[in-house]
This record gives sequence, C-alpha cells and structure tokens, in this order.
Amino acid sequence: MQLLLSQELQVPGARNLAPDELRGYMEEHFSWAVGQGHSVCALACEPLGLEGIERRDAGITPRVLGALALALGPAFRATEAIVQRDEGCLVVLLVGPDPMRMEAACREWVAGANELRVDGVAEPLRLSLRIGYSVTQPGKRLFLDTLIQVAREGLRVAHCRAPGACVHTLLYDFLQGRFERERGTKGLAVTANTPLHPGPPVREPETVAASSGVRESNSHPVQGGALTDPGRRERELAEALAAQQRENDALRARLQALETQEESPAAPAESARDRVDVLERRLAKLRLSLADAEEQLARASRADDVDAGIASIYRTVQGLDAGAPQLAMKAALMEQIFTANLELHERLRRRHVS
Repeated sequence: MQLLLSQELQVPGARNLAPDELRGYMEEHFSWAVGQGHSVCALACEPLGLEGIERRDAGITPRVLGALALALGPAFRATEAIVQRDEGCLVVLLVGPDPMRMEAACREWVAGANELRVDGVAEPLRLSLRIGYSVTQPGKRLFLDTLIQVAREGLRVAHCRAPGACVHTLLYDFLQGRFERERGTKGLAVTANTPLHPGPPVREPETVAASSGVRESNSHPVQGGALTDPGRRERELAEALAAQQRENDALRARLQALETQEESPAAPAESARDRVDVLERRLAKLRLSLADAEEQLARASRADDVDAGIASIYRTVQGLDAGAPQLAMKAALMEQIFTANLELHERLRRRHVS
C-alpha cells in the first residue's frame, strides 16, 4: 500500500508532506478515484493511550503513529492511504477499499492497534481506538469535505461509546446540502464505488482519453508518435478492454453480494445498526429540546410580574400549538385532566359545605 503522510508521522520510506500539500493530494486523489468509479473511504480515528506511551518513552509518538498508519494495509487492503494528524485525531483517506467490509476492516485495525509493533521497541504496544468512517455512496454527489465530516461525526458518536467503537453515521445528504449551499456549487457525482485489489501503487491522478482508452498521465504525457504504431495501439486497446471487463465483473460480483446480503440473516443486523444510529441522533435532538424547555421553565419560575387572575407561573396563556404533533390526542388528554380537576374541586367544595 502506498502511503502519503503528514509530518507528524514517521514511516521509513514514506513521503511526508506539509499540511497544504497533503490536502492538495487528498483532493486530487479523491477526484481521480471518484471519476474512475473506485471506492474512497475516510476515517477519523482517536488513538487512546498515546499520552502514556509518550511519557514512558519521550519522542516515540511519530513512530507509533507511523506504525498505526502501516497497520491500515492489512486491515483495509486499500491501494493507497493518505494520513494526516489533525485536531487530536488521525484523518485518513483510503483509495480502493472494499465498501462492503468497512465495519470488519475497522475492527481489524482496532485489533492491530492493540498489538502494535514499533521499530526499536521490543514488546508490542497497546493502543485503543475510536473510529468514525464514511465511504463513497453511488448515486450521491459528494465533496471530499463531506466524506471527512461524515467520518468526524461518526467519531463524535463513538466518544459516547466504549473504546474500540466504530461508527458510520448516515449524514451524507445533510452535510452535502450544507456544503453546497455555502459554496454555491455541486459535488462530484459518485457513479460507482468499486474496490481496487492491492497491487502496484496507484499512479498519480490522470486523464483518460475518451475514445481511444489510452491513459495519459499528468506526470508522464503520452508521446505524439506513440499512437501511430498499430501494434502498440492494439495492445493498449486490448488492455483497456480487459480493464473494463474486470470492472464489469467486479460490479457484477458486488451486485450478487448485495442480493445475497439482503436474503441473509446479516441484513437485519445491518438494518438494526442503522436504526440505532438514527435513534442516537434523535436522542441528541431530544436532549437539546429538553435543555431548552428547562431553561424556559426556569425563566418563567423567576418571573416577578405575574398576570392577575388564576394563580400561574406563566406570563402568557399556555396551550397547544396548532402545529404540535399528535394534537388531537394531547387535546383530549388535556380535556380529561381539566374535567377531573373540576370534579375534584367540586367534591372538595361539597365536603367543606357539609
């Protein structure tokens, strides 16, 4: 797996780039992979226990993070990883992972971090991880920032769970819509997310000649006389045809896997996880609503100039909003409570009179 790293990570032989340059590579490789129909994944990872390791062995952090980046290879089996340390977490862009095994790959990475081998350290180190992840979604338009932010939102949810949590939030449409409104432009159309099998390093982003099937690299332009050789042109066309056939076979295999998954018992489990994520987001909204209601109640209870009339802690008439959910049921309940209250007052009055 080819690695591009930020300057805070140390891996022998890997390229270390400044933040702006690394971000540029992320944008280029994201655009290239989406344009080719290859899968792209973003990870937001919080390593737990790194501070204790640094206290025991000062200066080891870059090597530990480098070893963690190397552990991405056997876990995700991607062709390329771009890793940046940002705001206390690792942000990773992976080109070509299998989108159907992202949960399993994250858990393999968690297991690898728990037995992390670092150059110059005799015993394996133990790190715990919390991970949020995202993967390109065919049929949607995405920015790179959308993919990364979905992963970051997953990490926020993972903070509420035990170490080792791997969370995928389904916030693509919400975040993409917000980014598009801010930028006034649409994202890249995702037509497919075919995995790339590990092999030679992915070449630099390149343009594809639309009609000939010949790849023209940005860093190694095709010479003008190359296309005049009929034998070479025939070989290149055959290679392009074979590559297209492999992509078709991979897509067919993905389709069969999806159909099998829908029929297997694993599908309800996946659906259950999605429902849990939805319920967690609803719970967060309810907590915010509850806090707001408690604040309003506290303000009302501190009121000094209460309206004259029936004793009340409220400044204004209280009631149901016309657009309130389940309005009829709530109105009926309030009517029952009011009637029961009147009956209670009447019984107390009669008892007092008698």
